[in-house]
Amino acid sequence: MMRTACRAAEFRPLSNREILAIARSLMALRVRDTLCALAVGALAADVERLWLALSRLLPPPWRAEALVLLGFSAYVRGDGPLAGVALDAALMAQADHRLGQLLMSALLSGMRPDEIGTLADTGYRIAHELGISLPPRQIRRAG
Repeated sequence: MMRTACRAAEFRPLSNREILAIARSLMALRVRDTLCALAVGALAADVERLWLALSRLLPPPWRAEALVLLGFSAYVRGDGPLAGVALDAALMAQADHRLGQLLMSALLSGMRPDEIGTLADTGYRIAHELGISLPPRQIRRAG
């Protein structure tokens, strides 16, 4: 996943095999929850571009996963409008998406980005349990 994010950051096209592998991995909740940590890490901008690209390429239900990750990424850096659009599209693709519903509810109720960003802690915890090293946290802001 990290190599794929780096390829996306370099604006190199992803192969169909890479896209399929990512789509499949996003359906595993522990993988998806771990990937939430990347929204607050040193590669956050790169993986946000990856989620954006995947949200355009993938059909439902995989598209919903990419859109939720895009929405979370935008939300934690303070871009509420993009977060809202991404989460709305995710829920259109999969109305019963639990994380999408949770994030949309938080956004609509005015929860601050730093509060919702604590969800990334779960990703870091899961990565640690699995022996996966993630990029260190980095503060990002909208704009």
